[in-house]
Amino acid sequence: MKKRILEFFLGLMLLTSLVIPAGGCTGYLDFAGYVYEWTNAPPGSTSRIVETEEIPEGYQVKPLAGVTVDANDEDQSHPFTMVSNAEGKFHQGLTVELQEDVIVKVNHPGYSRATLQFDVHKERYFYSLIVLLVPE
Repeated sequence: MKKRILEFFLGLMLLTSLVIPAGGCTGYLDFAGYVYEWTNAPPGSTSRIVETEEIPEGYQVKPLAGVTVDANDEDQSHPFTMVSNAEGKFHQGLTVELQEDVIVKVNHPGYSRATLQFDVHKERYFYSLIVLLVPE
């Protein structure tokens, strides 16, 4: 009898621990993208981050390795950092505040800074970014 009561309470605790995070305000997101040098940027252009899976048409680029991509939610409670590989690719899964925007920043020596702020949607978990850096 004591074993059944113990199993019941352990089951209840397990169920509670699984339900509470799902009802909370944080969620899992998957970020991926590429960092490129924008080689045919018009004079006066600055670096930019675009929320897309493909390089915009007409842009000539070359991959940049070792570039740090920093991001955080608005209240800065969930910071994360990604670094591009030899192909310029970066990727990371993370937890953020679902009701807050995410702010992505890239500051790489020799290039102008780039920042992007965008909404996080509860029904969407994958975000793809293209970082286009312009030499200073």
